[in-house]
Amino acid sequence: MTPEINLKPLADLIDAGLKAAVPIINDELQTLKIQIPTNLFDIFTLSDLSVSYHDGYIEAGLTPTFIPTKGYSLIAPPDVSKDETGNVYKYTQTSDEDGTFSSNFLKN
Repeated sequence: MTPEINLKPLADLIDAGLKAAVPIINDELQTLKIQIPTNLFDIFTLSDLSVSYHDGYIEAGLTPTFIPTKGYSLIAPPDVSKDETGNVYKYTQTSDEDGTFSSNFLKN
């Protein structure tokens, strides 16, 4: 049989300590400056930072926007296949400088 341990006094002690520490923590947080990057690995731009507090939780939000690749680049490796006559075809996907995607069958 496992003895029951009453953790309520420990929880009350932690709650009282946190309540006493909140003003000190708030004063320290007001002096901090957090810089949020606007570009993430040249893949996304981040915008519309929002921070809100409700029901004891802090919510932070950002809007990521995908940056399309510049110039012609291979998006997927070519898929090589042969037809019944032995001709080799490669299927590729590319994107142009405007971010328009295209698919091609290339005959070798």
